[in-house]
Amino acid sequence: MSRAGINIRGRSRRLKVNYRTSEQIRKFAQGILKGVEVDDLDGGTAVVVGDHSAFKGPDPVIEPCKTPAEEADAVAAWVKTLMEDHGLSSYDICVTPYKPEIRAALTAEEFPTYELRPRQDDPGSDIPGIRLGTIKRIKGLEFRAVALACADDGDSHEQPGAGRPSGTLRTIRCGDPGEGTFAGDDDKGMTPRRSG
Repeated sequence: MSRAGINIRGRSRRLKVNYRTSEQIRKFAQGILKGVEVDDLDGGTAVVVGDHSAFKGPDPVIEPCKTPAEEADAVAAWVKTLMEDHGLSSYDICVTPYKPEIRAALTAEEFPTYELRPRQDDPGSDIPGIRLGTIKRIKGLEFRAVALACADDGDSHEQPGAGRPSGTLRTIRCGDPGEGTFAGDDDKGMTPRRSG
C-alpha cells in the first residue's frame, strides 16, 4: 500500500482467521506457496504464523490425469459419487475452468450443467446444474464441492515450479461451515486419498 502512496502504518492489522475455507484447504493453499515471498502490501513480507480457519473439513484430493478425456471421466465419476452417495445437489458442485470435454462427460452421465457467465448472477437452487466457469468467474461464490481441473499443462492457471505438481486434477471437497461437510467416517468428510 505504501508504494501506491497509501499510508496505513499503525492503522491496520492483518486478519488471521479465515471464515471461507476449511483449515485443510487453507493449509494446502499455503503449502503451494512455501518458499515464495509474498508481499504484505506495506513494503514487507507476509507472515502466516497464527493463521487458522474457523472450521475443519476433509483434506483436498489430488488425482493425476494424463489426458483431457481421463480428466473429464474423473470429474464425472466424482460428481456421481457426490450426488448419489452424499446427496449433494447439482448446484452445490462447481468445476473450473470450463472445459467442453468435462461438460460432455457430465452430459453423457445425464448430469445437468450450468455455465456461469461473466456479469450474470448464479441462480443458486432456482436452476439445477453442475456449475462450470472460469476461476475468475467463480471468485467469491460458495460451493460445497469444487474441482479444479488443471491436468493440461496449457491451462492458464498452471504454475509449474510454484510448489505443486503439474498435470493433476485438483479436487477440493468442502462444505458449509454451519452444516459441516458431507457424510463419511473421517471428520464428517470423505476419506482423503491420492490416486495414481
